[in-house]
Amino acid sequence: IPLVSHLEASIIAACARSGQLDQGCFYLSDYYEQLSTARKTILRKLLYPAFVLHLGIFVTGLPALAINYSMGSPAKAVATYLQGSFGALIVIYLFGFICWAMIRLLTKQGAKEPGVDRLLRMIPLVGKLRRAYALGRFCATYEMQLQSGVNVMDSLSSAGKASQSALVNAALEHAVPLVRAGAQVGPIL
Repeated sequence: IPLVSHLEASIIAACARSGQLDQGCFYLSDYYEQLSTARKTILRKLLYPAFVLHLGIFVTGLPALAINYSMGSPAKAVATYLQGSFGALIVIYLFGFICWAMIRLLTKQGAKEPGVDRLLRMIPLVGKLRRAYALGRFCATYEMQLQSGVNVMDSLSSAGKASQSALVNAALEHAVPLVRAGAQVGPIL
């Protein structure tokens, strides 16, 4: 994972070129603050379901614990209960890790492959959020590149890379030849 993303590099370079580095840093600060707020909100909303899941796993084994405990082997009953509960948690955590790894892989592929990006956009809530952030990154980078005096073609290319969306890049591949021929960028995109 690069320490500096294309979004950061292109915005800082463009704003430094135009002497508006403070504006670029302000945009990046605002962008990362919004990203952090979104992540915190998601995690906060996942706390209750995570608590219920853990509680459910531990409560489900209580009847068997009570029966085994009353049959005269308390140590074995508690060991079996804990083994079953933690075994279930390990399976759930392993499944969660695999899902997380797949999502990371799909997200990276979504920046390269339009079909994967289209698939990710069809996921409820996540798709809309992904699209909004991709378009936000594109528009902000494009605007700052133009304000810095970077030519339109280079601005479009840099903004497309910063968007981290294969669909945006595919739209740009279609639009760039038309813009070179003299068409306006807005209506084409």
